Amino acid sequence: MTYGELVFICKDLLKIISDDATFEDEHVIFLASRLRSLLIKKYYDTPKKPTPDSLYQTICLDLVYNDHSDMCGVGDYLISAQEVPYTMSIGNNKVYPINYFMGNIEFISRERFKYTGNNKYTKNMIFATLGPDGHLYLKSANNQFLNLEKVKMTAVFEDINKVKDLLCSDDGCICEDIMEQNFPLEDALVPELIEMTVKELATGIYHPADNRNNAKDDSSDMMQFIRQNMKDRYLKDYGE
Repeated sequence: MTYGELVFICKDLLKIISDDATFEDEHVIFLASRLRSLLIKKYYDTPKKPTPDSLYQTICLDLVYNDHSDMCGVGDYLISAQEVPYTMSIGNNKVYPINYFMGNIEFISRERFKYTGNNKYTKNMIFATLGPDGHLYLKSANNQFLNLEKVKMTAVFEDINKVKDLLCSDDGCICEDIMEQNFPLEDALVPELIEMTVKELATGIYHPADNRNNAKDDSSDMMQFIRQNMKDRYLKDYGE
């Protein structure tokens, strides 16, 4: 499902509650992003749970030369011009050149970064890590790596609102229209995300009165109605 499709369904369902209420697309995306991270932590925050490809996003980062060795301990290194959005502790982070077949970049921890690449077996390898300042650092004993101007990074990012301006295609071009991009969530969890998003947005415009003394929460009737409509519409357009 694309961002645009997700926004359309959420706003369409909100018309059930009020024809007068209006929501900006950016607001719906912002809320859906926050709820997405909660769903991912709920279902995938376990070592044995495989991470589906649909959760990953790929960003492009420009590289600049830095001739200080205070962090790396040896030689010169490259640093990303942009700060990398926070990555979740789920799945595996990958860094590679714009042309995937140009070579391999080994993503490692900051602790290993200082001491790696000094022996004959690894001297031609490029190593990357996330620095404490949130930028991506690259180093290699082979100075040819300094010719890199841009790299791609694939990871499960927590706040996709901070990722959208860095999203890029296979050829390294920055994606311009976020509404046409796939929303990074497994299809099986999309209905739950829609339900949560609509419920949060509806809270501010729907305040039903519970006037019947019947030991029942009558205020939940509208949420049940929205839930059923959400499932019907989602399955009609995207179900098997």
